[in-house]
Amino acid sequence: MLNDSHIIAIEQKILSTLLRDVSLIYELQKTVVDDSFFVSEEHRILYKAICQVVDAFLPPDYHTILDVLLKLEKREGMDPETAFNVVWNTPSDPQSFHHHLQILVEQYLRRKSVVQLTDLIQQILNDRIAVEDTITEGGASLQKLVQTQEDEHLYSIEQLALSQFQRIQESCLQPESNPGISTGFPNLDAVITGFLPGQLYVIGARPSVGKTTLMVNLLLHALLHPKQKNRALYYSLKESAELLSQRLLSCVSGIMYEKIARGKLDEQELNQLYKSGVEPLANRDLAINDRPLLRVSDIRKLLLNSKDRSYNIVFIDQLQHILASKGRYRDEEVSVIMKELKLLAREFNIPIVVSSQLNRTVDLRRDGNRMPQLSDLRDSGGIEQEADVVLFLYRPEYYDIVLDELGQSNKGETHIRVAKNRTGPLDTIRLKALLHIQKFVDFDMDNEGLFVEFVPTDKNLSEDQWTRRFEDERMKNSDNKLQDEAPF
Repeated sequence: MLNDSHIIAIEQKILSTLLRDVSLIYELQKTVVDDSFFVSEEHRILYKAICQVVDAFLPPDYHTILDVLLKLEKREGMDPETAFNVVWNTPSDPQSFHHHLQILVEQYLRRKSVVQLTDLIQQILNDRIAVEDTITEGGASLQKLVQTQEDEHLYSIEQLALSQFQRIQESCLQPESNPGISTGFPNLDAVITGFLPGQLYVIGARPSVGKTTLMVNLLLHALLHPKQKNRALYYSLKESAELLSQRLLSCVSGIMYEKIARGKLDEQELNQLYKSGVEPLANRDLAINDRPLLRVSDIRKLLLNSKDRSYNIVFIDQLQHILASKGRYRDEEVSVIMKELKLLAREFNIPIVVSSQLNRTVDLRRDGNRMPQLSDLRDSGGIEQEADVVLFLYRPEYYDIVLDELGQSNKGETHIRVAKNRTGPLDTIRLKALLHIQKFVDFDMDNEGLFVEFVPTDKNLSEDQWTRRFEDERMKNSDNKLQDEAPF
């Protein structure tokens, strides 16, 4: 059994690592069953202060934690501020966090066992108490102590096997059903089986290829699915909720996005907009948040406070606009964000779909192959590491490739490459882009699908005007370092 000075040193390491990565608080909360888990009384009150900061969604910085710490009740003679400064200046050790935590659990169990066994011996020596009852109660007490440390995510193989058998049996009875939320594209659903609970999905593309448009389509397919009642939360970090609603209305109604944005519709189009756009969306369970400065903790707070609505899918456009809770460099920050998003998806058991930029290197390849790869994901290798599924959007038109191998026009041809898939194969799905109405359709379905395209009398002229505008925007953004404000 370690002496107190050794245990206190380990506690300092644990708390120091926690201060640098507060997402670890949830693992500690499952382990710390009472105040005596920590040997140091100062560490007990410091841990309580950190918990209060995290639960209140306050920034876990030095001054915030110190302010909460000083307001807590403490025994006379305690000096938690000095202990906090020592912990704050102790080097963190994230690699050894779980090993150190296991040491503390073992030492805690030893201390509690010694106390209970000492009490048990005193009762056994008491002639007025039946020894059989004392031993039975003492054994039950020790067993209960061990059970408090059991992992709540520990499952028997029998339980898991039966659960999977029931799931597969239900799926066989409904062969056309999807285990996840449908993407709206049957060929894509066949590869990734829809958006599955607890999974993190990344959609990557260069500016103006159609990331936001695809996100809008995936959102609408989830909301308007005839057999699934989904509740969606959409974070629009690049543009306001008003601009996003224009995209939604254009896609659902089939009226040109540019006309809706300018507000120049004739009477026929106004009627079509209300009948096919406003009415279908009015009774759908969708919340749009266009807060420009967002942390993953803000998303978690909203999900916790919205349990009455219980969103079952979250969309975020886009990853590079999310603020990190820590990290010295941007690649470290993005890795932290991805890890937090993955934990969030698992905690609430919902799919999270996030768009991401790609590096410029994809445009500079000398071999002419501009199909994105995992190494093209911008800012961090942590994106491909944490994501369960990575989808890349590629349109030959974007690179002035206007004819396919057979010499035929490939206008609107779009490839969705499944570059990573934990639950199935890798493949490439072909879609057709109708960017003038903010819509993607299966390549061989033309305009069929959930949404009906509104056909104005000047349809061909409108499409040509939109194509010219797209080409102008693409050329304008090709030399733009930010490349965040592309209209697609």
